[in-house]
Amino acid sequence: MGGIIGLCTPDGGPCGGKNEDTSERQNMERMRLIAQNITPESTSSSESSKTMSREPTISEFQMPTKKIRCPPIISKYILKKETFTNIRKQMEDRAVRKYRNEINQIVFQDDCWLIQGVDSIALEDHRELFEIVIWRIPIIPALAHFDDESKFYAKLDIAGSSTNINKDGIWSILPKQKFVREFGQELLTDIDLINDETHKYLADPDKLPANTDEFATLIEKLKVIEKMKQKHEILIIGQKACVQDILRVIRRCEVEHPSMAGMFDLGRNASDWSRIDCVCEPKCPDPDPNVIANYYCIVSNVPMHATEEDVDTMLSKYERWTDYKLMDTDHEQPQTTLGNSVSEEDENKDASLFSSIATGPSYKFAKIMFDNCQSLKMFVDDVQKDSVYLAGNNVSLHKQNKEFPKRKERRLYRGYIIV
Repeated sequence: MGGIIGLCTPDGGPCGGKNEDTSERQNMERMRLIAQNITPESTSSSESSKTMSREPTISEFQMPTKKIRCPPIISKYILKKETFTNIRKQMEDRAVRKYRNEINQIVFQDDCWLIQGVDSIALEDHRELFEIVIWRIPIIPALAHFDDESKFYAKLDIAGSSTNINKDGIWSILPKQKFVREFGQELLTDIDLINDETHKYLADPDKLPANTDEFATLIEKLKVIEKMKQKHEILIIGQKACVQDILRVIRRCEVEHPSMAGMFDLGRNASDWSRIDCVCEPKCPDPDPNVIANYYCIVSNVPMHATEEDVDTMLSKYERWTDYKLMDTDHEQPQTTLGNSVSEEDENKDASLFSSIATGPSYKFAKIMFDNCQSLKMFVDDVQKDSVYLAGNNVSLHKQNKEFPKRKERRLYRGYIIV
């Protein structure tokens, strides 16, 4: 019988086929592209970034792969900044170097990570490395304002526990004002605010168990100073476990900070409203019904961005203060609370009061008034102990004195007070 002669193709194989060596090389190339998450049509694109410990071999193409989602707010907005993109790449490099026996390569796509390694169980154990969060953290005024992270960590050294922070897992710590300047107010409102009054996020089976006295005491103290944190926030971006660790340090620092010491003693040394004991003079004269006794002090180093709300926050732990005024260093008309109008006589008095203060562009002065000298003394003592903060600044005592302005006549008419 005659044999059948097959036709050959230019590739050297049977008709309609290809040479086996050529086909094998193409398959290997296709597997390499798939392992690197690159399609033949997108080999020229650089949208995806890779972190690899070495060039994958044929056996690595079949390795287990884990897909971990990146929070949309981080992938769409935060990682658009080159600074945070570099931070993300550094995190990936550290993970590959540290776990080189378990993680073979890391590929970041637009909204997720692809983690490849020899053991799927081991990859699952490293999932928390890629659980990135961005949280808004209410915080006491003394810790809310800083220029860079190093100064923030220096503030935490007051508690003596900042060394327990894994700084490699923290991408960034930003004051609220700086975040708004970089990303806008609209994005800020989309970020989770950590305002759980029970502070369950602080509990950890190893680091701070919820059933211990230490945890219960910390939560009790945090509840006392809760109102002091309502208008001050910072934002923390990083690995969730590391963010929780630094939050434990922050909360401990808050309750140990000198500016909060008076909050835990509030009411213990407060004066009884039924009596007024004057310690400034050996003998107090009988009160004059035609005048009002104002015991006041002038504090300096008040930030230019300080507002009346900041002063209210500062004075919230002091009793029997009656009024305050914020004065700019250029001798502008002082702001006043309680809706009191400022007479020309009062303006001249304020102008002469600040005549001895050098003009400067970086801070204001505040005049704080009390209705008795004992309450003033408690406030002044705290100022001299460097434990009074206004809008993040430690205020200093400039002057203290007393004054007796004339009482304004008022008339009650059908439930209304007429001045």
